[in-house]
Amino acid sequence: MFELSLCVGLTLGCVVTLMFMSLPPDYSWRVMVACPLPQGVLLLVALLRIPETPRFLMNQGLEDEVRACLVICRGSRVSHIEWNRPADCVHALDTLYRDP
Repeated sequence: MFELSLCVGLTLGCVVTLMFMSLPPDYSWRVMVACPLPQGVLLLVALLRIPETPRFLMNQGLEDEVRACLVICRGSRVSHIEWNRPADCVHALDTLYRDP
């Protein structure tokens, strides 16, 4: 998926460059610099709204926040083990995804 996104982004960048080549040289570079601004602002706003990961919150000792994060991330699909013993869930994830 990453490769596809990279290829689409590069292609769109070339298309946008071709679209703005007809503008005067003193103006075209400003338009090209301003094109990514809305996406950057959108990404910054999205980053401020993303919750912390349950693993990070558990390492900080914030079990209530872990439960709230699990509800936000998974909705009503939070399992009984995750709800009652979030530390066990985070420990299981740590052992499952640990590098060999």
